[in-house]
Amino acid sequence: MKIGDQVGRFVTTDVRPDGANGIVFKAVCLDDPTLIVAIKESNDLSESGREAFEYEIKMTKLQLLPGRMPVFYCEGEFNGVPYFVMSWSENLDTDHMTTQVAVEVALFLIDCAIKLRDTKPGYLYGDFKPENVGIENGHYVLRDWATCRKMIDVNFQTAIVGTPYYRSQTVDYTGICSEQTEIHALGMSFLAMLPLVRRIVYGPAILLAVSPGFGPFKGVSKLEKFRGRIVGAERSFFGLVWLVAGVWKTAIAFKWAAIALTAVGIGLGAIVSWRAWQRRKELKERYAPLIEERARAEKARLERAAENGL
Repeated sequence: MKIGDQVGRFVTTDVRPDGANGIVFKAVCLDDPTLIVAIKESNDLSESGREAFEYEIKMTKLQLLPGRMPVFYCEGEFNGVPYFVMSWSENLDTDHMTTQVAVEVALFLIDCAIKLRDTKPGYLYGDFKPENVGIENGHYVLRDWATCRKMIDVNFQTAIVGTPYYRSQTVDYTGICSEQTEIHALGMSFLAMLPLVRRIVYGPAILLAVSPGFGPFKGVSKLEKFRGRIVGAERSFFGLVWLVAGVWKTAIAFKWAAIALTAVGIGLGAIVSWRAWQRRKELKERYAPLIEERARAEKARLERAAENGL
């Protein structure tokens, strides 16, 4: 597929080749020029690639979050390559994002995660990150549903899902997702969207929330509690600043109190990072045999496929 091709009743006008499991084309409807859609074409024609693409189509058609995800229109094949058509959404401008927008997007994603968890039989999205959020007709939508699975399945079907940096180390070493691993991805997504100077305010609360933790620094395990951390982070930070500076009631005291609390925040972040490193080491040692066994199985599968000419 390329720009200018007619696909069913749509004509492609632009391309957005930034998807890991497909290429997204912008297209206009021939019957209704006001209807702009996205045509996602598979970029992996192997058996496993086709299965993954078909699963994404299935999850998009399911419409678990109506109004908060792209609308599904149709599916088909173009020159032997599968595709599906959904409503078009623009990418977030993460390079010029304000604190207000970052908080809005973070709360939107958390609300999506809560609704998915509470939708029977319960689902985990598996790949929260800013790139998977679009803007459609003035509201946010959650895109790319290839990793969404039923909660019961993540306990029996191990798989490495998610994107490095946002993905929890627990997923790397166990292949299991949970509500807590979703919280990790949401927290790292929020930090990535925040302007650098505002990470001083929100960083400590978020890092402590997503930390594997110990003692009073133990991370949170419920999405609602994590949402509360974000909503209350700014109030808590400046409340502490005023508390420390309140004795003197001067601008200088306020300034030094803010600097001191910032230093504390950086220190807590270092502690959290150190504990996360320890946790990664523990998990790596514990699950090393499983990881090696998976690597051998994958190598054997690829060798069999090569022998069969696939």
